[in-house]
Amino acid sequence: MVWMKNPWSGTLTYFNEIHKKQYGYGVERGASNSKPQLSQEEFHKQMIEAKKACIFCPGNEEKTTSEILKVTYGEIFDDAEIPHGLTKDDWVFRAFHNILPRIPEISTGGKNESYVVIEDPRHYQDGAKSHDDLLFTGALNAKQTYHLIKTNIEIVKMAYSNPSVKSVLIRKNQGLSSGASQPHIHNQVMGADHYFPDILQEMHVTELDPQIWQECIDCFREERWVVEDEGDIVTYRSPFGKFPMSFDLVYLSAWGMLHDLDDERLRRFTDAFHRLLNDLGPIALDYEIHHGIGIPIHLHINSRQLTYANIGGTINVPFDMNERLLLRRRTGRE
Repeated sequence: MVWMKNPWSGTLTYFNEIHKKQYGYGVERGASNSKPQLSQEEFHKQMIEAKKACIFCPGNEEKTTSEILKVTYGEIFDDAEIPHGLTKDDWVFRAFHNILPRIPEISTGGKNESYVVIEDPRHYQDGAKSHDDLLFTGALNAKQTYHLIKTNIEIVKMAYSNPSVKSVLIRKNQGLSSGASQPHIHNQVMGADHYFPDILQEMHVTELDPQIWQECIDCFREERWVVEDEGDIVTYRSPFGKFPMSFDLVYLSAWGMLHDLDDERLRRFTDAFHRLLNDLGPIALDYEIHHGIGIPIHLHINSRQLTYANIGGTINVPFDMNERLLLRRRTGRE
């Protein structure tokens, strides 16, 4: 992990060598995707071992940093809504500090303001037949998604209680190709002593032209890039996203901070968020929820085909990207 401070703006950006990170997928970066066909009996044995080894699975709580927040099924679900094999006393969400702070503690008053939120205790989808059948965020129902974001908001409030924190980002990587370290579904909450680059730019552009969000969406409606339109909550295929398949979800009538939304408006936002993730399914993706004074609350989602990190507007490209491109040219591969 390397932190770099911009001498002009004073902002800090972190870079990590993603090919040297430890992963919980049981495969190495760049390894072949071909896998031997397993019998159901053999897969069942391997599935049990995979869950025993997963630090985010129930029973392995001591393998993470100290728990700072836990929500049980009984706190949010009726008995009939609890998944088979789980009880009202089992946790549905857990939160703890990320073992590696994404912003150095010296910048946030000596406190680690990087958090991990486990989104579900289950490792695999129901009826899984291979290791690829991992649970994914879009498979959660709308009610769990709503409470997941509410849980994240509690962490956001914790981070903002630190006077050194100026901006807090909710973000996620899903899938090995997105740069995710662990297959078990989770997201991150990151507090920083500065606005993240993309959010700062969004605030700046909006201040210069407050109508730009509405004007863009009006254009996207005409061009038929809109995926779902509730009037003030609009989801569209972004023509200027960072990656080939990018989507934005914008809450045009909710400006400011995510944790200031009342329950009714938060539920509308999380329902639209849930529908988009459910439509995208288990593909590799990342998302960020952006909020701040002077901008509408909105979500950016990017699908992934190559492994690199995207943190608050900072893209960390794999060290061997140039070598890969040169090899493709030499071999004539597209």
